[in-house]
Amino acid sequence: MNKKSGNQQIVMMMEKVDQLIQKIDQEEGKEKLGIGKILSYDILQVHERPYSYIARCTIRGTEGKKNVYVKVYKPFRLGKPKDYSEKIIREFKTTLFWYQKLKPIEGVGTIRPLYIFPQEFTIITEETPGVRFVEMLEEMKYFPFRKKIRRMRQVLMNIGRWLKVFQEIGEIKSQQFNPGDLIADVDLRLRRLVDYPGLDFDNDDRHRILSTLHKLAHQVPSRELRMCLLHQDFALSNILINQNEVVLLDFNDIEKGSVYFDVSRFFHQLEMLTFQPMYRRRVVRELQKSFLKGYDQPEVAEHAIFRMFLIRHSITQLIKVARFQKYPLPQRWINRWYVFKHFQLIQAVSRGKQFF
Repeated sequence: MNKKSGNQQIVMMMEKVDQLIQKIDQEEGKEKLGIGKILSYDILQVHERPYSYIARCTIRGTEGKKNVYVKVYKPFRLGKPKDYSEKIIREFKTTLFWYQKLKPIEGVGTIRPLYIFPQEFTIITEETPGVRFVEMLEEMKYFPFRKKIRRMRQVLMNIGRWLKVFQEIGEIKSQQFNPGDLIADVDLRLRRLVDYPGLDFDNDDRHRILSTLHKLAHQVPSRELRMCLLHQDFALSNILINQNEVVLLDFNDIEKGSVYFDVSRFFHQLEMLTFQPMYRRRVVRELQKSFLKGYDQPEVAEHAIFRMFLIRHSITQLIKVARFQKYPLPQRWINRWYVFKHFQLIQAVSRGKQFF
């Protein structure tokens, strides 16, 4: 973000926040903040995302102060007007549902939604204290002390427990997952890879991966076809750790699907740490084992459908990094390394790789 555009964003957000504060400072609205009559506010940071602007603000009142996030969707997307009213209402209701469901359960949580302004394309949420898990992982680089590893293993167990609780609340007993849908989804992605110039990936490679998926699908017992609501973005960057509490962010993409989707995606994201020389494989394995132990299924990485999803997640990552011609030379070589490691992982999973 250049300085000029950054200043423009701050001015725009100041105007927007000022309008919203006036709406909030009414008897029926200000009580959610719990700070009495609003006196002033400060915009601490403004971030631009593809679909929105997000401002981190401090609001001060006669009885205290509170930090909040103001998320304003852009009225235009790719030069065309866009109405986000329905999306905003759905996002607010979904986040509120999970906040209420998880609040009584010790150690698990999510952000608290405060206000919704559909006509202004805006949602305001309460800031949750904590450290981003992806930042905590910095302590695992190179040769971390055993004390730090033990502490991180407990964090991973708590993250696994959060996912287990989430899936139990969102369990769908009336339906079973169809592995054929997963294979069809992967094939759509594989066809895109075939078309990527310079990737050295053709239809023979595509059919070999599909053959592996079909073989694994025949090994899936009915007990592994359970379905639940999916977070779908259960990622390292969407988790806050507040002492012993795990807080998940971003409930925008809730959908139903296999219970193996979220657990395998998080496992895969940890696995990708081993692609970087600063993370030791042995340390990552300890973290993965702790995550699955907290999830209460330490053996799940050996399940056939789990392996199918690992292949799917690798293919998804390949789509993101395999367009070499888009990037300058340094990034191009880094991406080539990631492509190599993902194909290596797919091959290892296909051959029945044992993680532990």
